[in-house]
Amino acid sequence: MPVLRLPVEDPGDSRPRLLKPLLTPRTLRFTVLALGLFLTAAYSISAQDFVLRFTAPPPNRPVAGETRVALEATVSQGARIVRIEVRIDSQLVAVLDKPPYEFLWNAGEEFHPHTLMAKAEDSNGHTATVTLETPPLRIGQRESVSLVDLYLNVVDEKNRPLTDLSQDDFKVFEDGKPQTIVRFTAARQPLSVALLIDASNSMGTGERMETARRAAVDFVKKMLASDQAILFSFSDKVTLLQPLTSDRKKLERAIQTIAPTGGTALYDAMVRVSETMKELEGRKAAILLSDGRDQAFRENAPGSLHLFEEAVNSVVRSEVVVYAIGLGARLDDETDLAQRRSLKEILQTFSEKTGGRFYNPENPGQLAGVYQQITEDLGRQYSLSYNPTNQSRDGRWRTLTVEERKPGARVFTRPGYFAPSP
Repeated sequence: MPVLRLPVEDPGDSRPRLLKPLLTPRTLRFTVLALGLFLTAAYSISAQDFVLRFTAPPPNRPVAGETRVALEATVSQGARIVRIEVRIDSQLVAVLDKPPYEFLWNAGEEFHPHTLMAKAEDSNGHTATVTLETPPLRIGQRESVSLVDLYLNVVDEKNRPLTDLSQDDFKVFEDGKPQTIVRFTAARQPLSVALLIDASNSMGTGERMETARRAAVDFVKKMLASDQAILFSFSDKVTLLQPLTSDRKKLERAIQTIAPTGGTALYDAMVRVSETMKELEGRKAAILLSDGRDQAFRENAPGSLHLFEEAVNSVVRSEVVVYAIGLGARLDDETDLAQRRSLKEILQTFSEKTGGRFYNPENPGQLAGVYQQITEDLGRQYSLSYNPTNQSRDGRWRTLTVEERKPGARVFTRPGYFAPSP
């Protein structure tokens, strides 16, 4: 059946808008992440050509806390969704009349059983209903390892993005063993992003800081309504300038307060961001902008209490994808204080170990283009999940490989993850 993909989101509008219908019959797809474990199966009851189903939360799995509820509807030719009523445990909790057909529901602190029922009506007067049951978590019951979520960017041999791929185009391997993909979507997922800006004294040279602030503000302005961001600056210490928010005006005002001073506590900044974001669910990214090594301002000494290895380990465990921007023309030639690694290698490692990208603009005037490239990369990611065949909770590193069947294609994603601990 031809597919009409939704939603199309407007940064100036807090709600997604419906695409103009072009294909019939059509399927309205709204695939989202639930907080917790994921499965694509759901139960549905159809009325003529009208089908409604839950895509989140997963059926037959216990739920607790903040849980995303989402629905997918298939309507007959020429029809549209008028409204969807959702009841949980017989109480009306939501009336949805525009996409995306989703909302957050607090299922409580305990894993109690729940009954979710949705009734949809289309413009032809037809209705469809669907019911989903979530069971309790019984004493002695232990949930298996959570699904592994991957976010991927794919380019061809000329570095052009490939945006028309399907689940069948990908193969996933964990420690060399093939895995079964249980969820896949090309729809844009909500994003939590950390903006991490070097505010050391060297950023005061010329127009560096002003250009950096302007580029960061432009990035914030292009965030979608469903995205949220947190802002840090770092010099001799790491400073939280704006907690996680979707309010772009707050972020813009906080960015304008950044002023260059002191040394560069780069590694402490990466650890701070990792610790702040590790408990967040869903898609997470950090955009790091720095022009120098980790170094104290007036001494030939480290600027951070943490080591490089600690910072890398911390960001990998947090599952935050790092887009590192190294500002400067000679990052290949300059090294850390121990002369063990070039500054380019340091920044590049943060990106490569997390599935992000490294950028090396030689002058501040190129920053706007770099932030635009990151915006585009984040906007066209594929999302897939698999249930690992190795269910051991041993805390060990698992190596990931994602293959794309098109010749010359390259996949950017994280190279692995640490399994849950016992």
